[in-house]
Amino acid sequence: MEALAAIGLVSNVLGFIDTTAKLHALIKEYSSMGGAPAEVLAISKRLDLTIRAVKELDESGRARLDHEKLALQIYSEEAEGLCVFLESLKLTLDQPRERGSNFPWLKRRQATARTAEKGWKAFKALRGKEKLDKFQTSLDRMLDLIKMQQQTRIEATALRVDDKTTILVQNSESIIRGLGDLQLSPNQPSIDSSAMQRKIIFMVPLARNSGFLGRDELILQLDKRLGSSPGSGPREVQTTALCGLGGIGKSQIALEYAYLRKERSPNTSTFWILASTATRFEESYKQIATEFQLPGRNDPHVDVLQLVRDWFERHYKQRWLMVVDNVDDTQIFEKMQCGKSPLEYLPKVADGSIIFTSRNRDVSIDLVSDPITVEPLSPEEARKLLGDRTKRTSTDEEKDMVLAELDHLPLAITQAASYMAKRNKSVSQYLVLYQDSEKSRVKLLEHKFVDTGREARSLESVATTWLMSFQQIKSEIPRAANLLFMMSLMGRQSIPSSLIVAENENIVDFEEAVGTLVAYSFVSVDDSGINYSMHRLVQTVTRAWLDDHGDRLFIESQALGFLSSRFPDGEFETWETCAQYLPHVESILSHTPESQVNTQRLHRSELLTNLAWYFKEQGKYDLARANLEQSLKILNTAGTGESGKALRAKRKLAIIVELQGHPEEAIKLFREVLKAEENLHGPDHLETLETVDELALTLANTLFPERWVESERLARRSLKGRRSALTDGDLKLIESLHTLGWVLYREGKPNESEEPLRECLQKRRMVLGDQHPKTTSTANDLALTLIKLDPPKYEEAERLLRDSANLIISSCGTDHPNSIVIHSNLCNVLRRSGKHAEAETLQVDQLTLSEKVLGQNHPTTIWCVVSVAESLFYQKKFYMTQSFILKEVEKRPDLVRQDVVSSLILISLFAHVWEEHGEFTEAAENFQSVLQGRKKALGDDHPATLHAEHCFARVRLAQGKCFEAAGILRGLMPREIQVLGLKHEETVLSVRLYGLAMFSQRKFPEAESYFRQVLSIREKTLGREHETTLIARDNLEAALGEQRKWAEWEKASRESLAIRQLLAPTDYHTLRVKSNLWFVLEQQRKAESEAIFHELLANIKALPEDFMEGPNFKKNVTCEEEWYFWRLRNGSFDLETLRARKRMAAWSQTPRFTKGGDAASFVSFFKASSQVSSNDLAGEIYHEVLRNMEHTFGKECEETKSVNEEYAKHLEQRGKVHEAKRIRERLQESGI
Repeated sequence: MEALAAIGLVSNVLGFIDTTAKLHALIKEYSSMGGAPAEVLAISKRLDLTIRAVKELDESGRARLDHEKLALQIYSEEAEGLCVFLESLKLTLDQPRERGSNFPWLKRRQATARTAEKGWKAFKALRGKEKLDKFQTSLDRMLDLIKMQQQTRIEATALRVDDKTTILVQNSESIIRGLGDLQLSPNQPSIDSSAMQRKIIFMVPLARNSGFLGRDELILQLDKRLGSSPGSGPREVQTTALCGLGGIGKSQIALEYAYLRKERSPNTSTFWILASTATRFEESYKQIATEFQLPGRNDPHVDVLQLVRDWFERHYKQRWLMVVDNVDDTQIFEKMQCGKSPLEYLPKVADGSIIFTSRNRDVSIDLVSDPITVEPLSPEEARKLLGDRTKRTSTDEEKDMVLAELDHLPLAITQAASYMAKRNKSVSQYLVLYQDSEKSRVKLLEHKFVDTGREARSLESVATTWLMSFQQIKSEIPRAANLLFMMSLMGRQSIPSSLIVAENENIVDFEEAVGTLVAYSFVSVDDSGINYSMHRLVQTVTRAWLDDHGDRLFIESQALGFLSSRFPDGEFETWETCAQYLPHVESILSHTPESQVNTQRLHRSELLTNLAWYFKEQGKYDLARANLEQSLKILNTAGTGESGKALRAKRKLAIIVELQGHPEEAIKLFREVLKAEENLHGPDHLETLETVDELALTLANTLFPERWVESERLARRSLKGRRSALTDGDLKLIESLHTLGWVLYREGKPNESEEPLRECLQKRRMVLGDQHPKTTSTANDLALTLIKLDPPKYEEAERLLRDSANLIISSCGTDHPNSIVIHSNLCNVLRRSGKHAEAETLQVDQLTLSEKVLGQNHPTTIWCVVSVAESLFYQKKFYMTQSFILKEVEKRPDLVRQDVVSSLILISLFAHVWEEHGEFTEAAENFQSVLQGRKKALGDDHPATLHAEHCFARVRLAQGKCFEAAGILRGLMPREIQVLGLKHEETVLSVRLYGLAMFSQRKFPEAESYFRQVLSIREKTLGREHETTLIARDNLEAALGEQRKWAEWEKASRESLAIRQLLAPTDYHTLRVKSNLWFVLEQQRKAESEAIFHELLANIKALPEDFMEGPNFKKNVTCEEEWYFWRLRNGSFDLETLRARKRMAAWSQTPRFTKGGDAASFVSFFKASSQVSSNDLAGEIYHEVLRNMEHTFGKECEETKSVNEEYAKHLEQRGKVHEAKRIRERLQESGI
């Protein structure tokens, strides 16, 4: 390459350098004199750098181009001219000698100062400044040329592998930096243009928005970052940025701040730069140049942008504020035609501040590192904005609803207000239109209007505000657009990255794509950095954009594929993920209609199935069923209705149907699935065994014993098949253990069910943990088994249920169906343990929850109703029990039709209340209804039917209808023995009832036989000291007494007395048995009787004053016994009368159903009274007995007739024939 050639006045580079060096020396000499103008001092340094740059450049050896040669020629001519001028000026500055001074150094300083002053006056007089300005123009052009040369050299050098490459590049870059720092603009204005340097300009193209409200916090942040106090000269320019979603109000905040600064600091200039494109940026800068009338602004060869920057950095004396508006993309960093980016033209060192506004947070961070994020308006601010713009009245609630729909976005609120004003709509009318449909929302968001206070442009809308950004993102970063589109179909908030990142996608690529959406504020990210949210309006507009551009079907298919492959199966371990994904699944399903493409259909079906199972696990059975039915419909439409996937879905549907309380429908579905799976997979396949297991559970939960037998067979089949196919710790195998245990419990085999349930509980605790719902379910079922054992294990059952209740609340919450079931079972155990009050309170709470969660007609809710009623009943709150039952039945008019069994339980409870009240007629009617209903619903031999029949017989006996009661019991007992077993509580009670019926019929030997059977069973099952066993002894003693079996009665009495004295020496029952012993000894004329009598009398007299008012006495004593005790305590009888009274009491040992006594006891009591010698006492007893009989059993009762007849006979025996006749006549007149 040829060397740099000189042309014109300069023959070569050496000549150029010599001329520059000569000029540099002259200027330096003048500068050293002191008092030189600033431009002379500045040009000295610039000339020194120019010499270095040209020397460096010459070493490249490249031939010069024509324009480079011309620049050298012009520069050399100007430099030569300036040299001549300075040489001539030098003649006037020769220093004269000073004489006569004693201080030579002082004389020299004074002479130099006078010479400098004289020289600079000559410089100005000879128009030296103009010559200097002209030279600087040519120098600037020369410096531009050198910079270009150096840049070329850097690029060329970087391609070589020369050892000195790095050094050369570093030297060249150093020169370029120096040139940039020292270069002055061509035709730069005169330093003396003081008027322009102090000019105050407010170059803001927008009027102040009178409707601007709030945002005080953001204004304060701007003040804090930029400051509003006057500056103190050039310094680093203060910068900040407002970033946020389009329409969020960034420009409005900057505009308000500009006007506030103008008010607070009138000497501050303000400039508004439109930066949406490079062209608009350049236009704004040219307007600044025009405002300041900068020289060279109209010269096409002049870089006006650099001219403005230099003006702010070097000459402008006022403090200033610049708003660079709409810096929404990276164009501000990209080079323009001139070779620089807009950012490079912004002042760096000056007495000013810059506010950027941008939709792109990434751009904002690149500009200022810590931008101010603008959020939507607060509710109060939004309400004020809407209130100021809507003239029609509306309620605050209506306003808040509209503002929530508009996400408190200022532009959207203003747009809505514009629409309401134009169409004369109220807020409520606008809300109706907006909520009509998504299409209506889009139409309203596309409503175009002019927003006062925004940059003057064509009509705009919320929708159009974002469309340009959508298009830009799609063209520049397609993956970001794809994410935006897919997220628009999901739930608005907390979209997890795990749901949208593509399979095998590079994580950096994903972060770049989603980061772009965050930068544009279309998407926000939470503190964790992995969950994203979208503005409601952005979602709506994005979906509309998808519809308009025909991309929606593809995005829908992609989103369904993503979710169907990622939504878990709904089991407990996946609940957290399911809950996180749920709103997005529901949103996508609602926004994606069913496709005709099979692949998409299958994706939808799989998603619906998993979603349904999650709902089932959460206890939302109606939602679960709806989703599963939809899934099955899709599979049938796709022609895969008999596939393994379809059969699994159908099996799950059957499970949910059973949980809804429809066991018959569930059984039908299970049988269909089982048959199909046996054909498809075979009888021992794991899928088939899954259905076998679930069918076994459902059959066990019914009320029919024949189904329980089938249930056990299926449960054992499932366990056997899984044991042969699975390892010991497999969850499915453990599940079969639970099924078998529950089936055995339902069959009434608690001793057999305990072992598999304990094994299952142990393994589930090990594999799943204590808190897992399946573990708590097993603990619940084991507790139910424990209370059915003989004897019951109430304490362990209560502990298991309390622990399970706490654990299920922790894992599932208080309102989960499993929690309600466990707490209700706990109530059952508490009730059986005698903790009735706690059981009642807890059960009432569970009833309220069950009605809320499952509905008032769900089987679990009805079960809670029954349990509350039982709690009230066993606390002897009889009136409350009746009132509660009536209220609950009235709430459920279809209860008898929907749940026959539960309704019969409530009727049965009602009957028990009547029985407790002594209203035996009403009780009998209710029990008869229960019996008929259960026979029809459950069959004659169902345990519940047998119980109803037993209760009906008991009430008939209490009514005095002993023959009817005996007939019922004769047919009942054999069936109870066959179904329940001889030792079952219900069977034993029926045997006792039959003994009482025989006793009432005065068939005492038969009664004795049945009483002995009952006593034998009680002693074996409950023990000799149990109160129920002692009652059986009382019954036997009564039968023995009626038969005058004194020796046997004496033996039985002594045994009873020995037991009772150990238990409670002064208890009423102990004293009663002691009185029986005295009586039977006296009947045998045994001397011991006198001692026993006096001991008894002493015991009775020693009793506390309030003994007869105590609960134990009042609860057990009959009328005649109470009378007997009272007379004994007060000494009202002589010994003979006492003996007669005792005969009456002793011969009435049959159990009492009411305080008034049963019919048999009344009759026995009265017959005994006939032996009393006093006629007055017999009459008194007769009237009391008769009154009780007629009140309790009615006038038509056979025993009532018997009492009347016995009294008539008694009167006849005493010679009172006429009185006896009147009694019989009265009976005939009454039709008795």
